[in-house]
Parts: sequence; structure tokens; C-alpha cells
Amino acid sequence: MQFKERISRFVVVLALVCAAAIVTVPQAYAQSVERIGGQDRYETAILAVQSEWADDSTNSVVLVNGHSFADALSASGLCGELQAPLLLTEGDLVSADVLAEINRVTPFDAPAGRVILIGGTDVISDVVRAQLEAEGLTVDRIGGDDRYETSAMIAQDIYDAQIPAGGNDWTGDVWLTRGDTYPDGLSVAPYAYSVKRPVLLTRPEMLPLSVFNTMQATDVDFVAIVGGEAAVSDSIQNVFGAFGISNSRTSGSDRYATSVSLANYAHNDVYINASADYIAASSGEDFPDALAGGVTTGEAGGIMVLTQKATLSPITVRFCENHPNPAEAIVFGGAAAVSDTTLSLMNAALY
Repeated sequence: MQFKERISRFVVVLALVCAAAIVTVPQAYAQSVERIGGQDRYETAILAVQSEWADDSTNSVVLVNGHSFADALSASGLCGELQAPLLLTEGDLVSADVLAEINRVTPFDAPAGRVILIGGTDVISDVVRAQLEAEGLTVDRIGGDDRYETSAMIAQDIYDAQIPAGGNDWTGDVWLTRGDTYPDGLSVAPYAYSVKRPVLLTRPEMLPLSVFNTMQATDVDFVAIVGGEAAVSDSIQNVFGAFGISNSRTSGSDRYATSVSLANYAHNDVYINASADYIAASSGEDFPDALAGGVTTGEAGGIMVLTQKATLSPITVRFCENHPNPAEAIVFGGAAAVSDTTLSLMNAALY
């Protein structure tokens, strides 16, 4: 009887353990989409950086104008090369909060933290530069005559950094997207960061000479075009063919479908290997939150899709349903940018 009692107790304990396992395993996935959103675009960028960069974790910060997307679109690859976060600023003043965040992530001791301003003095003034230098920070500027030349100059910087003496990390691959609007450039940002490759900007119907010359100077041999024919025309694609530059195009029926196509491409491509364990969404109707959000998603090695403010497009719903239970799911921006309804729809599709 004593032996039977022991067996009986063991069975009871085993049943309780199994029951506990049945209860707790689903709870491990019973998460919800987290919102990273501040009172304004500047605070949202700060919160995004704080979610992935620890204190004193980087020597560089990239600073862009929070009211202008043009130069910022091409900054993501540079951020990846430097493992640098992206922060937003007013054109004529760095706020105390932004300054504090720059000082938080960069080491206090020598060498001084480096801040790279993206754009000319009409985009970020020399007043901002003087503010930063007064803090003991090293300040550099990358800015051309227009957004296209700025993107070319950033590409040259990445090339120069990846071909040091005795090494060669340059693969000759670049991204190309239209520079007169922002959605496609926002969508590619996480993956440009992840693989440390330039995002070059173009006019829809004509490749700017500054961009083409930089492609030649940096031995570009593959161009990943983002967007449909209305965004980057077939005539531009034909130019690449004429000069022996391989290329491919990733696009969708609209900005939301393009972002999903890019996410699928990045997730399935061994070279990029973006993880569906981190899925983020940001507004496709405005740019500020996705600027910092895209770079932050790249640092997390994840995937970002664009969304409408009021709802989640059907293709985005399907994407979320096909990648359920991520370890982290993020919406960048406050309710004014991405509504609580949209967040709830994303949550229902993922979890």
C-alpha cells in the first residue's frame, strides 16, 4: 500500500506540474503591442533610442531636422555603420532633452562623443553646431547642395569607412529610393541599418548626376530599388543595365504594401536576416516617428511596417497574422500618429 501511495502521490504531482505548464506556456505569449510615443516627435525619438541604446553605449549620434525628411532618409545606413542612434532636432536649437540624451548614450570621457549633422546649414544651423561643441562634443556635418548630393556624400562616407587599410567590408550593394517623398525611404531604414548599406535618393524619372557619379566612384555593382515604376522609373533601371550594374525592385500596390514586401524580403533574405521576433509599426502618413523608429528597429534586428493612422491595412493584418507571437511588438508614435484602434488591431493580429 505504501508503494501504491507513493505512486499515487507522484501521479498527482505530475498532473499538477503538467497543468501548470498548460497554463503558463500560453501566458509567455500573452503579450501586447507596446507604444513608444512621447508628447512630440522629439520625445518619441528619445524614447525610441532609450529602448535600445544603453548609457555610454556608442561614440556617435546622428542628428536630423525633425521637420524635414529629405536628408534624414539617407541617414539609416550611416547609423548602421556607426551603430549610432538617430535623434531629431529643431533647425536652430537643440533642446535640453535632446542634449541630455546625446550625453547619455555617448561616453563622458575622452574621446568626446561625435555628433553627425545631416544636411546643410539651411537644414540644421551652425547655432546647433555651436551648442553641441560647447558641450565638448565633436561635431561633423554631411550636407550637399540638395538631398540627392547629401545621400551621395553619405554613401561615400560609408564606402570610405568600409575600405580601411588592410580590410574590405564593402560589398558594392546600395538601396535606391525616390527622394521627393518619404514612405519608401522610411520602410527601407531598418534593413539599411542592419546591413550597413547606403540609401541613395533619386528623382522618379532621372538619376541625379551626383548619385550616379558616386555609384561609379564606389564601385556599386548591385542596386536594390525600393518602390514601383512611378517612384523609380524603368528608364533609371535601364541606365543600370547599360552600365552593367545588377538591380532588383521591391514594391507593392501602395506604401503599405511596399513596406510589407520589404519586410518579407528582409525576413527571408539570408544576408539581411531581419527577425520577426521584433515587429514594429509606424505611421505611413507622416515621417518623424519612423525616422528614429526605423533606425531603432534596425538596431533590434527587427522588421518595421508602415500603417495608416486610423486602421491597419489588410495586407499588414495578414503579415502580422503570418508572424504571430513576436517577443517584442512596438508602435512608434503617440495616438495622434497611430490610433489606439490601430494598435488594438495589430495586437489582435499578432497575439
